[in-house]
Amino acid sequence: MPDRVDEVLESPLPERSPRCGAEMEEDGVAQQYQVDIPPVKPQVTQINVHVGHCTRCNKRVQGRDPYEVIVFLLYAAVTRTRLTKRRRG
Repeated sequence: MPDRVDEVLESPLPERSPRCGAEMEEDGVAQQYQVDIPPVKPQVTQINVHVGHCTRCNKRVQGRDPYEVIVFLLYAAVTRTRLTKRRRG
């Protein structure tokens, strides 16, 4: 049983049997639960990547996007796993 129920719907018996047309007698009520996952709301993030240059060698330098680092690490982990599985293959 779920921790909470937000809405209760009733599904009553028909007055007559759909098979033979006789009257119905209720024996009890069985509970069923449906959990609906709410729609995902996208989150839009602006990342201000600061750009500059070295005053000595004039090399262009920019800040690291924190998401870029995470994506790179995930890609590296997945690639490594795939290569390891192929070698064992």
